Amino acid sequence: MLLTEPGSLPTETSNGLAALHAKNVTLLGGPNAISDGVKDQLTSAGYTVTRIFGASRYDTALAVAKAQGTTVGSVNGKRTAILASGENFPDALAGGPLAYAGNLPILLTQKDSLSPQAKQGIQDLGIQQVLLLGGNAAVAPAVETAVQGAGASTVRLAGADRTGTATAVATYALNNLAFKNTHVNLATGQDFADALAG
Repeated sequence: MLLTEPGSLPTETSNGLAALHAKNVTLLGGPNAISDGVKDQLTSAGYTVTRIFGASRYDTALAVAKAQGTTVGSVNGKRTAILASGENFPDALAGGPLAYAGNLPILLTQKDSLSPQAKQGIQDLGIQQVLLLGGNAAVAPAVETAVQGAGASTVRLAGADRTGTATAVATYALNNLAFKNTHVNLATGQDFADALAG
């Protein structure tokens, strides 16, 4: 995962792609997030570029989830997705390692009502269990009820604040996804970029 400015490809990112001997680059987000100018820079540099996006962050999350096809991971025998707030970054970010290691799609929702995109993802991907990241202030009880109404059981992973929720997510990973506690990555919870790159 490399980061870019919306309107231009930073030298550090360009150098990183070269050092990684990358051939293919996937842009996450539409032209407002990553401009066509960045795409053109990458294409001119010889990369094969694809873009995954939707009309909003909720649509983009659904598009990313569906891009992996029907290969959805299971936890305790149930096809599982992660659901986090699309209104702030920390909880979804804390779920990133679980998503990667367990092949669990991350869907985004509004705080007070289940986003139509998340509901569609639960249905289209045959999700049987949803990990809700964050407390009631991040994902309201009404959202949990709506998820259950869509046919999936729920497990809420939450703490008193974003650091507590990240700890709850890590503990769940240790107990359910064969993570080991011999190595932990630590990044600031005040901004997203470093943790995202990690």
